[in-house]
Amino acid sequence: MQSSLSKDQTVMSIMAGVKMHTIGLKLEHKKLIRVMPNTPAQIRQGISAWTASKEVDQPTLEFVKDMLQASGMK
Repeated sequence: MQSSLSKDQTVMSIMAGVKMHTIGLKLEHKKLIRVMPNTPAQIRQGISAWTASKEVDQPTLEFVKDMLQASGMK
């Protein structure tokens, strides 16, 4: 996967128990978002906690926010 990433791309992970720092080290990548959804997201009633590395730009943050709201996050 690492060889497929450009520096402009953002990696978003939903892997439980895997720290964003670990993902960045393994992929040698800096633009990272980590999402922790809960089960009710499947019926658009969920809440997703998420965080992003400082390298993620504002338009990408807004896109992720909009995408997560589509799964019921308020």
